[in-house]
Amino acid sequence: MKIKWKIGVMFGILFCILAILLWKIVRGNPIFLVSAELGLLTLLIAFYVALHRIFKPLDLISTGLSALNDQDFTSQLRTTGTKEADKLVEVYNKMILNIREERRFQEEQNLFLKNLIEALPVGLIVLDFEDKIQKLNPRAGEILSLNEEDIGTSLLELPLGKELSSQVEKMPQTYLLGGARYIRTYVDRFKRKGFYQKFIIVEEASQEIIRMERASYGKVIRMMAHEVKNSVGAVNSILETLKKGNKQHAEYLQIVIDRNKRLNSFIDNFAKVVRLEKAAKEPVLLNEMVQHIYHLYPNHGIHLTLPLEEIWIQANREQLEQVLINVVLNAKEAKSTEIHLELTPSTLLIKDNGEGVPKELETSLFTPFFTTKPTGQGVGLTMVREILHHHGFDFGLETKDGWTTFWIQYSSQILKA
Repeated sequence: MKIKWKIGVMFGILFCILAILLWKIVRGNPIFLVSAELGLLTLLIAFYVALHRIFKPLDLISTGLSALNDQDFTSQLRTTGTKEADKLVEVYNKMILNIREERRFQEEQNLFLKNLIEALPVGLIVLDFEDKIQKLNPRAGEILSLNEEDIGTSLLELPLGKELSSQVEKMPQTYLLGGARYIRTYVDRFKRKGFYQKFIIVEEASQEIIRMERASYGKVIRMMAHEVKNSVGAVNSILETLKKGNKQHAEYLQIVIDRNKRLNSFIDNFAKVVRLEKAAKEPVLLNEMVQHIYHLYPNHGIHLTLPLEEIWIQANREQLEQVLINVVLNAKEAKSTEIHLELTPSTLLIKDNGEGVPKELETSLFTPFFTTKPTGQGVGLTMVREILHHHGFDFGLETKDGWTTFWIQYSSQILKA
């Protein structure tokens, strides 16, 4: 029972007792009896009015508490005309207004931060206290191939998870992924609810690092090419003259001339990487181009798989053919008995069952001048990397279950029918 009803019942009983006593005292005098009844009624009315004024603020407090409990910060209380109650209404309405403004500010701030984080050009991953993914923005999902379903996953289950979990905080680290992709990561923490939470910033660094590599080895190659070609040209001219006048040593001189020509060719191969111009693109029918590469190598155990629909992309056909020829030749030199050319609506796959590439070397294959061949120059896959980067294609190479797969994803350059 509410307190006002308890007080009402208590005073009601007192009034009844008082009425009975008055009736017994003045019942023999009608005038006094009527006067007593009128006075008692007046007192009862005055008591009701006073009780109502006393409990009106309590009713307002109860209404306000109900609104707060329901998280309703839009409703305000009306004034009652009672001085004491109106003061309470004024204080409550000011409090509700402040809460509403603060709530709106927090919502706008949270929305601003959310939109800012989602629009960041770098990836952001927030970990909980157990190093599990709590939040991630779209860019982090693109870089590390994650989505909303990965929220709650342990950091150790991510690509490079072990490296990221042991990375020194506030010390940026660069990692080389498959397909000559570089990413740079930064690990730090912030304090929340008295505890520290870790976050990871991830950004693509491929273009920056490749540009730095190209600038460094390009200068060296140009200098080497200039000096070697000038020297070789002059030396060969002298040797040709000597060979004509010295029949006895002509055979030896020819050996030297041939060696110089091979040296000149060696330097030319290096120079091609530096001189590679940005691709002049045009519509290319991939089905026809891949089939053309297939016909270049008849009777070499190559299997071709083409889709039914035509796939047109924006590309430089000459450069793209050079990429495919280079990769197919690498597959043949890996002592493979089967090579599969598979074209899908978004990806071109070149698979072979040759010797494969050791896992620890996969990320180094596209590094300039790195080679696994005893007589290799490390130029072929570097040129492949340069061409595919110029086209904006994603690519990679991996060996798994006895098959080595080189893939090129060209979905960004597909021309709509």
